[in-house]
Order: sequence, then C-alpha cells, then structure tokens
Amino acid sequence: MTVPRPPSPRQLCPLLPAALYGLLALLGTPCLLRSLWGLPCPGCGMTRALMALLRLELWQALEYHPMVWSLPLIAAAILRDGRPTPWPPADRLVLASLGGGFFVCYLYRLSVCSIP
Repeated sequence: MTVPRPPSPRQLCPLLPAALYGLLALLGTPCLLRSLWGLPCPGCGMTRALMALLRLELWQALEYHPMVWSLPLIAAAILRDGRPTPWPPADRLVLASLGGGFFVCYLYRLSVCSIP
C-alpha cells in the first residue's frame, strides 16, 4: 500500500488566485482590479455566470460571462484525480488557448462596454 504524497507548492500555485479571490470577497472587495483602477477584471461576471449555470440557466450564464463554458475544462486540467497535478503538454495547450480566449473576450467586452 502506497501512501499518497501531499501536493507540492508548485502544484498548489493554480489555486492561489481562487484563495486570493475568496479572501478579498470575505473582506468585502470581490474585485481588486475594479476597486483599484475602476476597470472590470477579465473574470468579471463569472461568479454570477457560474451560479446561473448551476441553476441550468445557460443563456443567462452566457450573458453574465461568455467564457463560463470553459470552467469545467479548466477545473479538469488543474485537478486530476481530485488534486492538483503537473500539467502535461496537452493540458498546457488547452489552458493557454482558454487564456487567450479570456483575453479576446475581455477586450471585446471592454470595447462594447458589455461587462455587467
């Protein structure tokens, strides 16, 4: 019987943004970027989109944030076997593509002022 090793700090790094977001939300500042500079962040509306998706309100979720569909892919790439693991090259490509999609979506939403 092998004892599983705890995740290394490098494996936990992808979870840091979520931890920071949770801490800021507890302090009453859910969006650091908007609080500091008045600009919405690329994930602005994602919490509402996720909640709408959990209620099976797909169109409402896409209205809140068009990239909400990518959350299961990101979670699957980050958490394998229920815990963070090193990313194989295919996962890196998927995550880089999704990151590019978030960036393009963010620029479009800023240009047409459609961020809720």
